[in-house]
Formats: sequence, structure tokens, C-alpha cells
Amino acid sequence: MGRNSDFIILMYTSWKAVPLKVKKRIWKYINSKFILPKEGKGWVMTGVREAWKGYKTRIKGKHFERYNNIEDMLKNRPLDIPEVQFQKLIAYWSIPSVKVSCRINNSVSLSFFMLLVYYI
Repeated sequence: MGRNSDFIILMYTSWKAVPLKVKKRIWKYINSKFILPKEGKGWVMTGVREAWKGYKTRIKGKHFERYNNIEDMLKNRPLDIPEVQFQKLIAYWSIPSVKVSCRINNSVSLSFFMLLVYYI
């Protein structure tokens, strides 16, 4: 679900920015495939969120950061993401303030991970 651009596009900057309407549609679809109690919704949606975030991170690493120019990025874009959507992602990821923010977030995440490893 989190990796299916028919359900959720990668253009949202965070899971909080994903409209409630989209999240409800995802939950409804999952419930049409599986018999799940309402109490499991939080757990299931956390899984969808993590799959979406992980997929977005992998796409950025494999199809954006690996290439130095837009032409190569587009030529090697993932086929399951529409070209128009991928062009918008490239434009967003290319904004200098977004690049800085991503570097800061990655640094903080790495520092937190190192603390966990040290104290476990």
C-alpha cells in the first residue's frame, strides 16, 4: 500500500501531510482484503506509513542522489512512478533548503541510532 502510487503519491512531505481522505481510502481497501478489528487500525496504518517512508527514501537514493543531472534521473526513473510525479519530486528534492533539512534530519537520525547502539 505504501509503495503504490495509485493509493498514495510520494509528493507529501510527511505522513502528517497525507490527507485524511487518502488514509481512509487505504484503510478501507485493506479492510476489503483482510478481516481486521478496528483496534488494529493504528498498527496497520503505522506499517503503511513506514512502508511509504522507506519506499520514498529508497527512490530518492536510487533515482535522485545517484545521478548528477535531471536527464539521467528521468531516464532511470522507477517505472511505477508517473514521470510527471517524478519530475515534481526532483524539483522538490533539488530545493537548497530541502537539501539542508534532509542532511540535518539524517544527521540527527544517525546520532540517535548511534546512542541506541551504544546503550543497548
